[in-house]
Amino acid sequence: MNSLKPFQNIEQGVCMIKYEQEYIDYIVANGVGKNDQVASSPKSYASYLKSISNIIGEDISPIILSKEDDITSIVGRLLGKRTKKTLGNYKSAMLQYVNMVKENRFDDNCSFLINKRELKKYFNINDEIATGGNTTKFRITVFNEKTVTIQPTEAKSILNLYYEQINAVYSSFDVLEYLQTIGDKVSKALELHNLRGETSTETYLYGFARELRNRRNAEPVSLKIWEKIQAEYLDESNNLTKEERQKRLNNAPIKPETITVSVNLFRRNADVVIEVLERANGKCENCNQPAPFLRAKDGTPYLEIHHKVPLSEDGEDTVENAVALCPNCHRQAHFGLKQ
Repeated sequence: MNSLKPFQNIEQGVCMIKYEQEYIDYIVANGVGKNDQVASSPKSYASYLKSISNIIGEDISPIILSKEDDITSIVGRLLGKRTKKTLGNYKSAMLQYVNMVKENRFDDNCSFLINKRELKKYFNINDEIATGGNTTKFRITVFNEKTVTIQPTEAKSILNLYYEQINAVYSSFDVLEYLQTIGDKVSKALELHNLRGETSTETYLYGFARELRNRRNAEPVSLKIWEKIQAEYLDESNNLTKEERQKRLNNAPIKPETITVSVNLFRRNADVVIEVLERANGKCENCNQPAPFLRAKDGTPYLEIHHKVPLSEDGEDTVENAVALCPNCHRQAHFGLKQ
């Protein structure tokens, strides 16, 4: 067993859950049994695992908890130390951890699951990324189910990078800094994860993993990217049968996940807002109907300012580029079919 100290979670006698956030994310994404009394609180599962960890004096990790037999073994160590009801909760929490390990193929060297959905949080098609040696760049062209297709800027041929290979380099980044060449680092990372690679992709794997680390460290995710991810969730749900969707609903948490996003806002000219509202005189400048209600604040007609050429597309914050719209027409302007 190789020791990857940067990924160890033990801190001077304090036992931890390895991949705790991944565990919580897994429960939020997959739900739990509908009869489980703590199904609405994924973090309570984490608290159960922490209690188990403190009782047995070991980190909860795939080393000791990766299959059903491990659950039986750990429960045996807990007998007589907690009530039957508490042990039942502990078993539920451990089963979710085992399921996460199995589904995501976590091992002792893997701290972050990289897949199509996760990469699309941080990258867009046509993003350019520097190679490992920072000598050239490559461009993302397609996110596939198991690979991401890239186009080196100075070559005609395309390459496919496997997500599990990117994951291997990403999760081994710190512990391989002692190696001199990028080729040696990538080869060792793949070896640690029982994977094989090709010399032709080494500099791209290293560059991709490095850029992912930089972008993840620059979290939170942008609102624009998060909205794209939400749209994908809706498309995915829409493609399910009613029975498939109901099955997911039965196992879904009833409290939504909380995330942090970053938003860039424009400081809009207040004079433009007032001038456009005065010009509209209480009527939507698209459908010509009176404002649907009055503002609670001051009793004025409620209309929203819309820029014909969006500010995000280099539009001007001027009276000429702005119109006053009712909420319905404003939503239509952003999300409706173009006439």
